[in-house]
Amino acid sequence: MSRDIDDCSCILTLSQIAAAAGATVISTSSSDEKLELARKLGATHTINYRTTPDWSSKVLELTGGVGVDIVVEVVGGAGLIHSINSVRYDGRVGLVGILDKEDGPVAITRPLLFGGKTSKWSVTLMLSP
Repeated sequence: MSRDIDDCSCILTLSQIAAAAGATVISTSSSDEKLELARKLGATHTINYRTTPDWSSKVLELTGGVGVDIVVEVVGGAGLIHSINSVRYDGRVGLVGILDKEDGPVAITRPLLFGGKTSKWSVTLMLSP
């Protein structure tokens, strides 16, 4: 198993639990290998965010324009705005870590304040290179 797959094991475990509980799971990754593994572990839909840069629109399409109930965000940066845009009104975004080096706080303020989204919990991980 590659290091990339090991790094995503937490999210894949969450996907398995959600799928076992009956949730529709939409997984995103830049790796087709990870997306295939996510499908094997119960993801209903997968989106490669490199080949689908506006992936939040795809999530909205898959949910009939409503958005998802919960997003678990581990990358942050520019992807965080897509996570926020993917969540339904009164939905939840769980920010587990920020792996992207981009700064995004200003970009997320408007959708959080005016988009009816709620961020209730966060854990920040500091990873050394």
